Amino acid sequence: MPDIQINGPDGEFGAYMATPASGSGPGLVVIQEIFGVNTVMRDLCDAYAADGYIAICPDLFWRIEPGVQLTDQTQAEWDRAFELMNAFLPDFERARRTCRRRCPISAGWTDAPARWAASATVSAAA
Repeated sequence: MPDIQINGPDGEFGAYMATPASGSGPGLVVIQEIFGVNTVMRDLCDAYAADGYIAICPDLFWRIEPGVQLTDQTQAEWDRAFELMNAFLPDFERARRTCRRRCPISAGWTDAPARWAASATVSAAA
């Protein structure tokens, strides 16, 4: 499965995309752990693709250190992962505040992405 580039308003960043054999299906955005878009995240996307989904895992640390692929095997990697997460938190907090302002939160709010994914069909070529 390929690494892809995504064009954003303030730059281009990488992502891993896994596509089902059919070439199309519901789309999922898979959010990386603090270890980056590593083997664990790629395997997870591949498993979703095997179930018929197009799964994309964007590199959330691209502004800090593009292409991070850590594991949980050493203390040094854990330390680096937390450094990256702490550097990323201001972006996350801005997004969370924006969401709270723009999205009324109700008991079912967290179900919305699952309903969208189940009803949206996209093509891997898009």
